[in-house]
Amino acid sequence: MQKDSAQEKICELGKRLAQERLVAGHDGNISIRLESGTIAISPTMKNKSEMKPEDIVFLELDGKQVGGKLKASSEASLHLEIYKARPAINCVIHAHPVYATAFAAAGKEISSDFLDEAIMFPGKTPLIPFSPAGSLELAQKAASLSKGYNSCLLEKHGAVSFSDDPDTAFYLMQKIEQQAQIYYLFLNITHKA
Repeated sequence: MQKDSAQEKICELGKRLAQERLVAGHDGNISIRLESGTIAISPTMKNKSEMKPEDIVFLELDGKQVGGKLKASSEASLHLEIYKARPAINCVIHAHPVYATAFAAAGKEISSDFLDEAIMFPGKTPLIPFSPAGSLELAQKAASLSKGYNSCLLEKHGAVSFSDDPDTAFYLMQKIEQQAQIYYLFLNITHKA
């Protein structure tokens, strides 16, 4: 993807995440790998539904800012480490969907074996044990886990999805939240039955 297209796409995804209530306010962050290898990423402390193309920040894989007037997301290392671990990944989305984040806060992964379609997409959504938000330790744990999955929960923090395509990364985040909602109801119904 080229620079202008990536700026527009990140803004579009930010609006979609907000409309679907997968983020609130300045929660979450979105990045896209450009054809050049540079990473376009949402800025810190910016409402996802109000981002403009000129707000987008550009980083090299080593974290050096090479474009944009604002400061990159505080979770930039999370994105960069996943890109380093998975060269075919072109989009990373970190969000705080309510049910999925509740599972993350409780330190529980979201099972996929209770529902046929969940096994296929998104599959199991494993839990990364707690490390502070924005830390390199958290980013490295996510990168290591990313080699076997396309999404994960961050304990006490939220969810991450990643794909070779921005729309698929967004759909993964939608499915993580839907799966979390269904799993929550499943656990409550089977526990009470």
